[in-house]
Amino acid sequence: MHLLAISTFLITCLGCHFSVLGKEKANNKYWFLCQDRNVSLRPEYREITTNNGEAYLVLYSVYSEGQFLHPEGESGRIQSCGKNKPTVISLTSDNKQFGWMILGWGICGNTMSRKVELILPSPLSKSYFHKTLTSKTTPSLNHLQDNRLEVWYFQQNWGNGNTSESFFVPRKLVIDQSFWGTNYYSGNIFKNIAWFEKDENNLGLKPGFLGLFTAGIQDLNPLLMQYALDNHFIESNKDWYAVHYKNPSRESLRVLINQVTQTRDLYEKVKGPVRWNVPDLF
Repeated sequence: MHLLAISTFLITCLGCHFSVLGKEKANNKYWFLCQDRNVSLRPEYREITTNNGEAYLVLYSVYSEGQFLHPEGESGRIQSCGKNKPTVISLTSDNKQFGWMILGWGICGNTMSRKVELILPSPLSKSYFHKTLTSKTTPSLNHLQDNRLEVWYFQQNWGNGNTSESFFVPRKLVIDQSFWGTNYYSGNIFKNIAWFEKDENNLGLKPGFLGLFTAGIQDLNPLLMQYALDNHFIESNKDWYAVHYKNPSRESLRVLINQVTQTRDLYEKVKGPVRWNVPDLF
């Protein structure tokens, strides 16, 4: 398992057979060698004001050998709340670079969350993939194979409560690049439950019952819901649970698990003509 690293190691892109040293910054330009091609990111930062106060607008473009790359969909800008200037870091794993992350802020108040712009150039086409997400901290990257990787992160969920009653939900984004473009979809949290249950950075993000149970509902994963009930349900926390789920007894929660199981069974029967963004169970 290889997690995200901001490094000056030798890096490659999507299974390239040789490496170059990527530049973190040179005249506000970031680059690395991807399948024999010099790929670069050029961000421009603008201080702006909004009805919520000061903010930054980042306008960016991506080039391959000096030629402009078009995004897959609308892209090229990210707005960050607050006074802190966004930063760019390399998106690397297993000594290979896949692109960049622009790290801004998406929630600014008595609690903070990152706004993250993932940028992954395709070495096989004249475009790049991008995805914006909100994460409590800098996401981690798990490289599965040459053209497939996972982004692991946590989202703060307020549910029906306030900040003191909120909780953290683990999320996993799978990105699969090919000759025909990029596919992305939710990944199975349960497959890497040991990592998500750790709190290596001592940030208080270790998910409890609410985070894992909610992730199971979002992903139509009754196995994760049952795991949360069996391993993380604490009777003394029922008042907290009740803010978000009515009558959070073990019996009523099992009813929810059975309902999700039935919905999942239905989806498996119609999967093909009907596509939902839910991960495979196995």
